[in-house]
Amino acid sequence: FISASTFETVDRSENKCMETIIDESSIARNVHVNPGVSITRSVIRPMTTVSESVMKQEQVPSKYAFKGLVVRRVSMEVCFIIFAGLVVCSFIPAYKVFRTIEATESGVSMAVPALMSALLVQTATWAVLVRLLQETQVVFGLLPTPYIPLYYVYVLASHSFARWSMLPLLWGTRYFNLVARFLGVSFEAD
Repeated sequence: FISASTFETVDRSENKCMETIIDESSIARNVHVNPGVSITRSVIRPMTTVSESVMKQEQVPSKYAFKGLVVRRVSMEVCFIIFAGLVVCSFIPAYKVFRTIEATESGVSMAVPALMSALLVQTATWAVLVRLLQETQVVFGLLPTPYIPLYYVYVLASHSFARWSMLPLLWGTRYFNLVARFLGVSFEAD
């Protein structure tokens, strides 16, 4: 299986075409394969450069591989269930703000400001959630082996924050810079 990778067929130093052989292999996204390389029964990770021929390496016996797969899958599901609970809880502050503003005076005249205030609170809540996930990534990143399920949850939360919050409406404003600084971004002019 190959997706969005580059292959060189001409060796520029010798100015001749070279054959690249890919046999029973899987090449991930954004892989660069140099000319004259043979890839046989291997899995190439994303964003790597293959400059030497690769052959299939020894595999772990299947009973150990299956046990590791089950442990990883269960830990990933537990992380996603916890994340789903956090998402549900993140709507509570926005709902409270909406109900408080709407309770003071009902009607359409207060519904729009109440909704905008609730969306602002929701954006702030999601920013805090993403920041907490960033900090846990830093803590778990110090381990000898990275905790991948937590990283997947962080990626999902970051993507959801960028799409479902009011963040796209803030692009180009100084408020966006405030949110970005809160999330750990530093600017060149600072």
